[in-house]
Amino acid sequence: MAKSMAKVDAYIKEIVSSQDLKVRNALADIKPDIRYMLAVRGYVRFHKRINKRWAMTESEVATFKKTPASAQIIKDIKSIKKTFRNNNKNIGEGANKKSYTLRASGFRSLDQQIKKYNKNKNIGTVAIQLKRKLIKELNRKKDKKEVYPDTPDTRSIALFKTWLEKVHLSSTNLATPGLSDHGKIKAYDFIVMDGSKKVTSISVKTAKKVWRGEQNWQKKLNEAIVKATGTRWKGPLKKPDEPWHYVYKG
Repeated sequence: MAKSMAKVDAYIKEIVSSQDLKVRNALADIKPDIRYMLAVRGYVRFHKRINKRWAMTESEVATFKKTPASAQIIKDIKSIKKTFRNNNKNIGEGANKKSYTLRASGFRSLDQQIKKYNKNKNIGTVAIQLKRKLIKELNRKKDKKEVYPDTPDTRSIALFKTWLEKVHLSSTNLATPGLSDHGKIKAYDFIVMDGSKKVTSISVKTAKKVWRGEQNWQKKLNEAIVKATGTRWKGPLKKPDEPWHYVYKG
């Protein structure tokens, strides 16, 4: 196992060395190693979109907040909350009547994304899955010869990179740090509230049971957003299945 992991580390190191500085800096804060490897895979998969999707810096956020788009987003969020509240008040009968509201969370800095990534259970589970597949792939043989030499060379690095980009894993419920829609300010997650109590969550596991269950909060949220803002917001996100996730398109 130790030899296998040394080989994995050698190939991952080669992939990381070719990444942009901002990616390498982000990876330095991702722990433990299995989550680090999963993040490397994410950057390899989306290498063509990294610059476009990368999380805004503090100065970029400050500049954006002065724009008409930022003002419109703030106005829309208020309108969505008001519309949802009006559509979902006094539901039920007698003492069981309830009124529901919305909580919205938007921008997540790169640091916030990394912290969530390091703690998320689903990410840890998928990272273990990747580790097993990495070991199996790097020890693969063809005609009784190892496909990947212990010391990476140009050919084997290219082969490994292609495999890493295409390997199938279970879906994750968080984007690779730096690449989340939330890093661009325009993405928001909405949570249904009963007073101070959460009625819905932002867990993929609850999408079907809670969001599309008896109350069908997915439909009610969508109705409020469309009524309040027309076509300015796109959603919900389908892959992964996130009925609570919408993006401002203007």
